Amino acid sequence: MKITKANVLRLYRRGIHSATKIARKLGHKTREQRFLVRRILIAARIPIRRRWTETEREQVRLLYPDISAAAIAKGLIRTVSGVYREAHKLEVHPRSLRGGFEKGIHAWPAGEFKKGRQTWNKGMKGLSFPGCERTQFKKGHLPATTLYDGAVTIRTDWNGRHDYRQYKWIRMAKAKWGMLHVFVWEHFCGPVPSGHIVVFANGDTMNCRLDNLRCISRMQHAAETRMKDQYIAKCLSHVCGQGKGQYDHDLYLHVLGDKSLIEAKRRQLALRRAIREQVHG
Repeated sequence: MKITKANVLRLYRRGIHSATKIARKLGHKTREQRFLVRRILIAARIPIRRRWTETEREQVRLLYPDISAAAIAKGLIRTVSGVYREAHKLEVHPRSLRGGFEKGIHAWPAGEFKKGRQTWNKGMKGLSFPGCERTQFKKGHLPATTLYDGAVTIRTDWNGRHDYRQYKWIRMAKAKWGMLHVFVWEHFCGPVPSGHIVVFANGDTMNCRLDNLRCISRMQHAAETRMKDQYIAKCLSHVCGQGKGQYDHDLYLHVLGDKSLIEAKRRQLALRRAIREQVHG
């Protein structure tokens, strides 16, 4: 099929806005034929995606401070958003915005709302047109993904760490979810006392059986956590000058694999704790 203005514009109106795709649709693939399609579109005042020339950039630099982006886009046969992007790259701004907004100075008076203007739908709250009721959500509507009471899902807790933990959650009522291991403990053993938490005996957060759960105080949990390999490895890989809990992940993995180093650090922490208890009685 020949590359004519009628054929090019017909494909453009069908939604094919790329000069390369239009050329291929017409059965042409060479560079010269793609440029011919571009020239036809530009001659028809149709903005297409193409590289910005230095001449166009200079025009944006000179005109953008005083002329609207729509007028520049029309003159350069570009899209308005393309002019905005190029002006941002060139770091040019409307004159009224160079020192911030100034009272009484308007950059685009034609596009501003006039004083006292009222919207066409003022005072028409709840406006509804005939026939639109069938597509509206009905009262009490629930999405198709809504789960039932007792449904169990798995959520990932990143908590700012490089690694992550997964926990099971159970739906107890509409819009009310809770951790499954806490729910199981409270179902068989009663409410968790204040200052206590439910932990996993073997460390497997996916095993929520009652025989794998323990209810311990937060103080006891902190003491047990301080002796774990992961905590000691994070202490050794802590980044100086950073906030609490910030550590070098690569160094952390390396230290975690050195059991002798972790054991030496564990003994040091235990000795320091014993000295502190001895001093403070």
